[in-house]
Amino acid sequence: MKVLAGLSGIIAFLCMVMGIILLLGAFPELEALPEELTWDVWFWLSALLFLSSIACTAGGGRRGGGGEEF
Repeated sequence: MKVLAGLSGIIAFLCMVMGIILLLGAFPELEALPEELTWDVWFWLSALLFLSSIACTAGGGRRGGGGEEF
């Protein structure tokens, strides 16, 4: 689960960077992207992946059922 959390965190960071690049219009070559891939789509995808990274981190490590061990 930690590997999945790390991967989704890295991909979320890259999506955030892509959203910022599109928002600022830094690379005019990216205008060739489909109209559906605007900067806010990249930010929402980034937020979703960051939340999945947090969920994988919080829920990982324990296999099987059972309660908390003291």
